[in-house]
Parts: sequence; C-alpha cells; structure tokens
Amino acid sequence: MIYVGYNNMEGKMKYSQEALAHLLTVYGYGTARHNIYGDVEQDEPFTPIETREGSIEEYMDILTSAVKTRTRANNWVFLSSGWDSTAILAILHHLKANVRCVIGEMRYSTRSGVLNHFEIDRAKKFADHYGVQLDIVPFDLTGPDATGYWQSLVPYQRQQHIYGPTVFNFSRLTDYVVVEHGGSDDTIICGEYSDGAHNMGFAQGAETDKYYNQMFSPYTFQRVYPLGFFMSFFLTPVRDLNGDRTTNILTDYGTEEYYYNFSLYYLSDAIRKATPETLYSWMIHLYKSFYWRSGNVKGISSRANWFGREIQFPFADEKLLRFLSEMPETWGRGWGDRPTKYPLKEMLKRMDYPMHLQTGEHSYDPNFNHTHEILFHSYVSHWFKSILYDYPYEKILSGEYFNLFYLRTLVDDYRAGKELVLQEQKDLMALVMLCVTGWY
Repeated sequence: MIYVGYNNMEGKMKYSQEALAHLLTVYGYGTARHNIYGDVEQDEPFTPIETREGSIEEYMDILTSAVKTRTRANNWVFLSSGWDSTAILAILHHLKANVRCVIGEMRYSTRSGVLNHFEIDRAKKFADHYGVQLDIVPFDLTGPDATGYWQSLVPYQRQQHIYGPTVFNFSRLTDYVVVEHGGSDDTIICGEYSDGAHNMGFAQGAETDKYYNQMFSPYTFQRVYPLGFFMSFFLTPVRDLNGDRTTNILTDYGTEEYYYNFSLYYLSDAIRKATPETLYSWMIHLYKSFYWRSGNVKGISSRANWFGREIQFPFADEKLLRFLSEMPETWGRGWGDRPTKYPLKEMLKRMDYPMHLQTGEHSYDPNFNHTHEILFHSYVSHWFKSILYDYPYEKILSGEYFNLFYLRTLVDDYRAGKELVLQEQKDLMALVMLCVTGWY
C-alpha cells in the first residue's frame, strides 16, 4: 500500500492520510488495523465458513461456557440494562458467581441533567431481581474536574491510539473498579461485541435494524456488486447501499485514494471470495479489523490494560464467534419474523430472566443528543475550543486529501458559538477528538 504522507511543521514524521480519512469519516473513531503513522498490524489467518442451522441449546452451552471460563472469585459487570450485559448477569446468577455491577450516570450538561435515567432505572430493577449490588459512577462533564481528568487521560489515549469520546466514560468505570474499589484478583466482564457478532451492529431500533439487516443480508448480497456491498458497510460514513459515499471532509482526490487503497488492502479477498453462504463469516472477520478496533471499543479494554489488567468479553469468545459466523439469515438477521439477537433472547426465555423489564423507553433521554451536549453545553467544551485555536490538525492533514477550508469553517463556527447540527456536528466531534488525543 502506498501512502501519500504529509510532513508536519517540524518535518519529522509522515502520517497515513488514508488512516486519518477513515478516522474522521467512519463511525467509531478508529483507523482499522492501521494507525495514523502508517504502521499496520498483521491480520489473522482466515478461512470462511458456511452458514448452518444450529440449535439454541448449542448456543446456550457456548455462551455459558464463555462466561464461566472468564469468572473469578469476584466479578464486576459493566451493566447497561440492555440485552447483552443483563444476559451476562443472568448467566453469572445461574452459575452462582459472586457479582457486583457498575453503571455510569451520564450528566453532560447542567441543562440536560441525567441523560440515561431510563437505563439506570432499568439496571436497578435487574440488580434487585438478582440480588446484587449496583454501583453508580458519575460521568460528569459539568465542572472543571472533568477537564482535569480528561487531560490526565491524553498520554494514555495517544499511546493506545484512542480517539473516541467514550474513552472518558469507560476510563471512569474502569478506574472505579481497578483503582478505587476492586481487588487485584477481581475480573471485569463487559457485553461489548454482541451487537456486531449477532446482527452486524444494528441493535437499537427494531424496525430500523430489521431494514438494515435485510439490506446487508445474503439475499441482498447475491443481487449487488460485492465491492459496493462491502465498501458501503465498512468504509462509508453511512451504512446504506443507496447512500451518498462522499463527505465534506475529504477532497475528491482524497475520497478516491481512501476508498481505493482501503478497499484494496482490506476488502479485496472478501470481494473475490465471499458467497451468500459464507457472507456472515466474512462480515464478522472484517469486523475484527474495523469497528472492534475503533476508539469506542478499544477505549473499554485499553484502560484496564494500562494498569496491567484485562476486561473480559464473553461475546468475543472464538467458539461463540464461530457459531455466529455460521448462524443463518433466518435467525434474526435478514428476512423473516425472528427478532434481532434471536438466539440470545430465546436462551433468556429458558432462564431466570425478567423479560418484562425489556420494555418501555430506551436508555437515553430522547430530548438530548449526546454529541451535542458534550460539544456545546459541557464544561469540557471550553477546553475543546482552546485546543482548536490555531487549527493544529493542519500539521498532519494534507490539503490534497482533506477539505481544509471546510474544516476551518467548522472550527471558526464552533469557536464563535454556533451550535452545529447533523453531519457538521459529527464531523466536528471527530476533528475535536483527533486534536484531544493528539499525535507524535
């Protein structure tokens, strides 16, 4: 792969413009297996497998074993009240393990209050049902302590290549357990990886998710050009086969180079070899190179690694990922009446699990947008604006690849007090997080 790097002002280092393009345009704040300095981590060997009709009993055995092998004498669960973390809690209860749960209270601005009060209320009910302690950790961005704590994270973020804003929350959670309250032999268990492995990441709204699962299904795959299929899923700002692949952040040249080089490097095997029968195994394999390496996911595990500890992810268990790679479209992924995460929900029906609690409002207050509150109404927004003062990102972004005029417009509007919305807001957050983490 050929990089067109851009010398910074000191002329000491070159940066991968394609990796930076991915970081700034694709959801997750990641650079795939690249980093912004042009280094690439080796991909693992891969042999695609075909779908088959498994059984709920087989799934249940694999997931239960994945949780059991990751337990210790004392087990902390990052509890979100969704299907994944509460399923882990149910399995731990079934295993009679010693459990303590922890959840974050999102308070990003004084005007919005607690953004995830629905989530916290439901988590309390799950904790009460299973008779476990639930600790609530403040994710408070309303005062100067937030800026000080986030600034203390910067050396860690830069070393670990973490650019997502969720690094603040998951660092708070991890520090609460690892540094403040947990023992050296305790384990932390998290439900991440489930969305991507079960249903390609579409898991928040039933009707919308069903539509996108159908769009990126074997049924659709055999009717479209493979390059467009995989590119639309992994490389574009919006996962939509009919969507616009352009972005204001990149120039026409930058767009062409990014799509060409990243498609060639990451997607060429899948484009040539994938079949409808092996599609899901390819998708999960590629997930390991993309979203599961993003700042949003790495920010969960890397903070524990920083202290020489590990967070356990049962849904990333290799046996489970193989089962889900073989799971057919009819098990809640594409066309058909079964819901998303069908095997997980079927398993929970057979356990001591309060299904009635998974109804009602979703986790977050629908009146407020997380990104908007952080960028425009949190205390850390003052720090963000100061970081952007002299357009530091222009030291590493090439004008050939990036629309620097557009980025300056975003920064100028932001610093002038304009509250951006929609795609401009998303673009601004990506740019802010790049500058918060910084570079060498």
